Amino acid sequence: MGENMDSIAEDAGLALQDLQYWHNNIDICDGKSWLRKAESIHICGDASKVGYGAYTPNDELQQPMVMSFDAAEIQLMRANQLSSVFREVKNVRLAVETVVSRLGPEFVAGKVIVYTGDCMPAIQDLQKMKGTVNVFPEVKRLFLFAAVHDIDLEFIWESRESDALLHADTLSRVEDSSEIFLSKSAFRHICMLSSKGVRWGFPTLDVFAGGAKDQHLVSKFYSLYFTPKALAASAMFQNWAKDACSHGRSGMLWVFPPFHLIGAVINKLLVEQTNAIVILPRFLRFWTAMLEQLPVFAIHELSYYSKLYTIGSGAPKYMQGQGKDKPIYLFTAYLVTFS
Repeated sequence: MGENMDSIAEDAGLALQDLQYWHNNIDICDGKSWLRKAESIHICGDASKVGYGAYTPNDELQQPMVMSFDAAEIQLMRANQLSSVFREVKNVRLAVETVVSRLGPEFVAGKVIVYTGDCMPAIQDLQKMKGTVNVFPEVKRLFLFAAVHDIDLEFIWESRESDALLHADTLSRVEDSSEIFLSKSAFRHICMLSSKGVRWGFPTLDVFAGGAKDQHLVSKFYSLYFTPKALAASAMFQNWAKDACSHGRSGMLWVFPPFHLIGAVINKLLVEQTNAIVILPRFLRFWTAMLEQLPVFAIHELSYYSKLYTIGSGAPKYMQGQGKDKPIYLFTAYLVTFS
């Protein structure tokens, strides 16, 4: 309905969508109190030119939320078409969704979530529930999520020079060397492989993933930090065998580790004793010899093509290459079977 709730609707289709939105909200809010909620959860957040970051200064979250741009956002950022207002509003939504996901809907219901950010236009848009054609869908998505979970939202502007927001800015620029992701087509190709009459199969847990679109290839995944849908953060501290289980049966891992963790990952696989598809670069390193300790059932060398993998906006500069030319890496897939 234009850029806010008071503007003239020039597109009847968009107007109908917004009317349906408000109709649905009436049903969602039915039976819930309209009185101001007493308890609050505070979030400090920032969206930089690299990604999104937020944390709870009162430590409701044990770890911060950090998430990089998805592939489409990376392209928009390079074309200078991903506005700071859109990024800040999306950061609010991601932070609120992460808080609800990690703390649980029952814990946050009936509370106020107070978000502090440094982008004045974004804060004003959120306070007035408005925005440009690109921003407004994010605003509506945020408020719908809040209505479903019985949350009130408040927004505060604060200078980016404050200690709280300097920390949030740092989080939004965190470098993550696990931000290299195989394409969905390559993933499916590997899973459909057959070796010695045995199908490789589809994994049930993506161990080193990201929270953005196309950064996780399995519905259950770990990310380095909290993201809205991540099962847990910091993969090396998790129980892979337990989390990979599906419907009471042993699962399979998708393991595409950061290059500097490959040795530690091989050791953890030996401890976890869980079947896995492991993607490793064709480097000659110390861990090459360690591979002999794994029960490798089959090997498949991946042919390089330009869309074989993407590199996230949070990856270190050396992984991103120069300009639009990303580094060329060659990978091998290993089917590891313990049973």
